[in-house]
Amino acid sequence: MPADRAPRPHPPERQSRAERRPRVGLVTKRSAWSIYIEERKDPKLRRLVAEKDETISPLRASHDAHERTVNEVLEALSAASAEIAFSCHAGDGFDARGLDLVVTVGGDGTLLSASHYVDDVPILA
Repeated sequence: MPADRAPRPHPPERQSRAERRPRVGLVTKRSAWSIYIEERKDPKLRRLVAEKDETISPLRASHDAHERTVNEVLEALSAASAEIAFSCHAGDGFDARGLDLVVTVGGDGTLLSASHYVDDVPILA
């Protein structure tokens, strides 16, 4: 039988939401630290970091707090037996089909960005 005529596998039996793990997409903000220090490698800011300049410490503290929050959310989702379908940053496109929930960690901009990719899936901010 030609490959294009081969039988397709049967889809798995549909399970009710109560019988399966919830599928969750996680959308996080990009912190200023990750944008300017890690991604863009801004030379002025990197110099301040290398010099351990105190003016940069709030930027780093904010980034660290955000990372802790993301980890806490991941732990909570794991404790709830949720399946993390994907994790992406605000502004990255994603396909929300098949998800039970989209969780955003950031601010208004992260929520707004995620909303552009979601039709009928609840978003928790």
